[in-house]
Amino acid sequence: MITHLCDEQIRRLLGATLPDDELLEADAHLWQCPDCRDALQRRTEPTPDLPPLAAPRSEGAAPQSALPAVPGYEVLGELGRGGMAVVYQARQLRPNRVVALKVLQTGLPADARRRFGAESEALARLRHPGIVQVYEAGENDGRPYFSLEFCGGGSLAPKLAGAPMEPRRAAALVEAVARAVGAAHRAGIIHRDLKPANILLHPVHHGGIEDTER
Repeated sequence: MITHLCDEQIRRLLGATLPDDELLEADAHLWQCPDCRDALQRRTEPTPDLPPLAAPRSEGAAPQSALPAVPGYEVLGELGRGGMAVVYQARQLRPNRVVALKVLQTGLPADARRRFGAESEALARLRHPGIVQVYEAGENDGRPYFSLEFCGGGSLAPKLAGAPMEPRRAAALVEAVARAVGAAHRAGIIHRDLKPANILLHPVHHGGIEDTER
């Protein structure tokens, strides 16, 4: 059993030269070891770390009066926040469409601005049906922001509710997620935080299928 991945194993993992048996063991270990995930993170560029874009507003969320004013957008409400940024539901005035608007928080270390910019650039490089699309990036009152495709079906997490999915639907979802992750890997990007709360869904109202993965 692996205690921790050594530098050579991480180097070979990123270079796709790890033997199949070691690759399977390393992959299983990474799911369980935050220290090794951090070590892997330090070898890769910052990548998207989006909160659920359609999660219900929690208690203590920003009141309407505290919503930011961003030129070209009507900010409708807060969707979620992480350690670096806040995500709002907004209407982009031209074209007239609902988007997710991610805004860097104030009072962060100088490195946060660089990582926020790297995140938007990493997302913008990806073109895949299963990955949210970046629409625009900018800065307002010294706070960088970027707008993204809005996923109105919420995240996968509350739909699981601790219960297994119907096998056929679960298999289809795993395939869709794997294809999206594979596209990111081919572009040199590692997600690092793949979990149900970060799998976003689009509502679909035909064919008996409730949602599509994003």
